[in-house]
Amino acid sequence: MKRIDPNLLLAVTTLFALALLVMSATLFGPADPPWRYVATAAVVTVAFLALQPVVPRFMKMKKGPLVTAEAPSSAVWAAIYPGLIILSAALPPLFPGVSFGLAVVIAAVFFGSTVESAIMSLRGVKAGG
Repeated sequence: MKRIDPNLLLAVTTLFALALLVMSATLFGPADPPWRYVATAAVVTVAFLALQPVVPRFMKMKKGPLVTAEAPSSAVWAAIYPGLIILSAALPPLFPGVSFGLAVVIAAVFFGSTVESAIMSLRGVKAGG
């Protein structure tokens, strides 16, 4: 039986957390168009992924997947992404009527980062290369 790639599992988990945040912010947020947070999350994620081929070369960065077999504890550290997004999804019911657009933008960047990590992992890119 083939195992699921942990980076892909992290991306799926972060997607569900982002969806929870978007639903919570839409339901308890200000009376704006209901598609506002969905569009924000989609545009930010696509923009993040579109800029990733350019930014590491410009900044002279070497990137790799977030979860690697060489560092098993990286899976625990990577779980902070969906955990923070789920915690931020609990805020709109506590503060109804407040815009949580910034939280959606930050969560979309986290999701883009995990998608990028899953793509690198599935392509077989090693950390630092």
